[in-house]
Amino acid sequence: MTITSIRAKELIEQLPKVTPVLSKLGPRKGEHIKYAYRYSYGHAPAVRHISIIREGTNSGITVYVNRESVNGINFPEHEFLNDITVDKFYAKGYEGKNERPGLSTAAAGLSTLNPAEHEVLRLSITSHEGFARVLDWYFDQPAQRDGNITDAVGAMTPQAERSQVSAEQCSRLDTEIVRAPAGIREALVKVRYGQGAYRDVLIKLNGPRCWMSGIEGEPFLIASHIKPWSHCEDDPEARGDPDNGLLLSSLWDAAFDAGLVTFGNDWRVIPSEDLSGSAATALARRSEPAIPERFRTPGRMAYLTYHRETIFERWKRESTGEGSIALQ
Repeated sequence: MTITSIRAKELIEQLPKVTPVLSKLGPRKGEHIKYAYRYSYGHAPAVRHISIIREGTNSGITVYVNRESVNGINFPEHEFLNDITVDKFYAKGYEGKNERPGLSTAAAGLSTLNPAEHEVLRLSITSHEGFARVLDWYFDQPAQRDGNITDAVGAMTPQAERSQVSAEQCSRLDTEIVRAPAGIREALVKVRYGQGAYRDVLIKLNGPRCWMSGIEGEPFLIASHIKPWSHCEDDPEARGDPDNGLLLSSLWDAAFDAGLVTFGNDWRVIPSEDLSGSAATALARRSEPAIPERFRTPGRMAYLTYHRETIFERWKRESTGEGSIALQ
């Protein structure tokens, strides 16, 4: 759903400690200026401003931000979805025509958005999801993807994680799977859960990319249950719990599902001795050695512990204690 400047205004005004910067003079005194909705957060030297241009585009909104967040983190362009793009980068000292700041007063009138002193970005954002992620990074205040704001619990912590597949959806899917012949039940789990609504919930956390390899594109991705569907008879809610999921490419999913790789308490990859050299090479290609921090929740660790102790073949055979082993 395309975001509008009015919707962005409503979303940001739910954030605690973010205050509007209103006109002090003229006919709009005490109101937002004619061309933009402007906001401030924090105190010097960590103060940050954001400017949302009122006039939208055909595909969304234009937003000006400082290149650094309140925590001094540069805009992590590689972590964002395709619905957030950097239209322009204003280097410190940039000047426009007639030695002016090079930005409209809608942005340059705010101290941290003045390229005379700061690096500034002009972003094009097309979706509610994209704007919420920008707020997560910029103000260190995670926003739920449905537009509701929650308490600050750390930058880039995916609050959408709690938006699990509904009980009604799970019940319907479970009925279809249970009625199927035993030989094809696990295949149906992959189709019904791994490529359906459950996968959509995981995609909302960081877009359509494998959490381990970075491969992008929904056709390549599967929502892999950490605690297998067939092991959840005594805990049916686990079947729709996003904490029980990893968004993986088909190769990573196959290795994890078969118990050929798992993860330690430090979130790092532990390969099985049964993993072939060529498979280890293929998995390691472009992969991270550990699950990215934004997906590290207590609930997910509990499920990974189950996988490590119950599914992981080497762990079952040896049970000699834990070690962190990187793929070669």
